Amino acid sequence: MKKIIEWIKDFLYDSIDYIIMIAIIGAVALVIGWRLDLLFAKEAVKLPPKDNIVVENPRNDNRDDNIESEENEDNNVDIPDSDDIDENAPTIDDNIDDNTDNNQIVTVTVVIPPGSLPSKIASILEEHKLISSRAEFVQKTQELKLDTKLKSGTFEIKSNSSLEEIIRIIAN
Repeated sequence: MKKIIEWIKDFLYDSIDYIIMIAIIGAVALVIGWRLDLLFAKEAVKLPPKDNIVVENPRNDNRDDNIESEENEDNNVDIPDSDDIDENAPTIDDNIDDNTDNNQIVTVTVVIPPGSLPSKIASILEEHKLISSRAEFVQKTQELKLDTKLKSGTFEIKSNSSLEEIIRIIAN
């Protein structure tokens, strides 16, 4: 019995290097197999970008904002009746920057196919004119450590969104 136990000990001692090598190779193969589908997604077909553009109405339809509060009754300001307001008349907002295109915020629908890497996502966003530089997008995703968390799907992104906001929309 002692000889069998000694033989098992000798066998394990001599073969432990091979067992560790096989375990490491197996772990590497599992990790590569698990993540390889992200690099070569079979179902990722180049979909034509949808040009669904939703324009938000900058006019405020809430009539209660035009009515002064009771605290300001001491002021001699003429408040127009709601019947006198022309709903088709253009409204002027002094708080809108002159740098915006046509003073409209546009919501762009972006479709990101499954398996898209950050550089492909940056190309899609650049085609929709949401970002100006692909390299800046990829660099920012790496800075925020969200480059591996970017998701596929359909996203509604406003045209005035910052680079960080766009990344967070796609990552969450």
